[in-house]
Amino acid sequence: MTTSTDELTAQARAFRDKHGVPGIAAAIVTTEGLETTAVGVRVRGGAEPVGRDDKWHIGSCCKSMTAVLFARLVDSGKAAWQGTVADLLRDTNPHPAWGEVTITDLLTHFAGLPANLTQAARKAAYADTDPGPVQRTETAARALSGPPVKYGQFLYSNLGYTLAGAAIERIGEVSYEDALRREVLEPLGMSSAGFGAPTGEAPWGHPPRWLLYGKGKAVDPTNMSPPRPADNPSVMTPAGRLHVSLADWARFIRLFLAGGGDLLTADSLQRITTPPAGRQSSQGMGWALPVSDRSRIAYAQQGSNLRWVATAVVDRDRRKAVLIATNDGRLRLLRPSLDLGIKLLG
Repeated sequence: MTTSTDELTAQARAFRDKHGVPGIAAAIVTTEGLETTAVGVRVRGGAEPVGRDDKWHIGSCCKSMTAVLFARLVDSGKAAWQGTVADLLRDTNPHPAWGEVTITDLLTHFAGLPANLTQAARKAAYADTDPGPVQRTETAARALSGPPVKYGQFLYSNLGYTLAGAAIERIGEVSYEDALRREVLEPLGMSSAGFGAPTGEAPWGHPPRWLLYGKGKAVDPTNMSPPRPADNPSVMTPAGRLHVSLADWARFIRLFLAGGGDLLTADSLQRITTPPAGRQSSQGMGWALPVSDRSRIAYAQQGSNLRWVATAVVDRDRRKAVLIATNDGRLRLLRPSLDLGIKLLG
């Protein structure tokens, strides 16, 4: 590796000092090794330092794991990329127009779904004590009761991934969470991974002080009640409610350095990291692709639940990746985090 741990730590410390985040962790990943660092504190204003083995919430970076989970079902012969929403979720009595919308459309944000749950549905989800699959079934029934809106036009949709999770539950005959553990997390040895904000000896997330801006106070990770819940409601888990250590996140990211490893076929890897054919988009499934041929990266992903910001970038030669995570949810940190990731690729 061309970047030493000392250099990595110096870059992370400079980022923390410049942007005022409580804590930041960074990793440089290759197929052969891993360099990690952690700088700052678990709670803004506190004294307990973040550690290299701490768990970080990675937000929408979990979407690529949902895509890999579906790919595993395809590669085992249980599902197909062109399976339709109407067929996969037929028990929710979808509008007939969903008969032409595929799971690929859901995973690439072309299904014609809104970006998120309605405000009323989101509020109700925090109070809902039903199991995740039940909640996702009800969410799918509401979303599919009418026809898709502007099907075939790109609209980044957490709701789409929520419905993809519901489809996976029908194919796998277990909850999305159990399916992800069985097909992705356990085979890769990602023992630190869990759902929701990390609890125990871990950093706490910090929402912005004013909607999207300002340095905010830490949120108790066990609190899931509005107006300051620690994470999105559990119904949205397939769209991004995973926490993980950087070392375990690196185990997943290496799939995209090693041609899919033992977990993915070449066809599935290509589908996940490529925009859908015939569509104007720079998005694969949980991965964004550069718009310039001169870019130093092959693809990147970022996530935030407005309490955390996470970034992963893979270099153009697919020989190295960089991971960045911070327990500060200001969206203005997305661009600097991406810039830092690109810089650390060297």
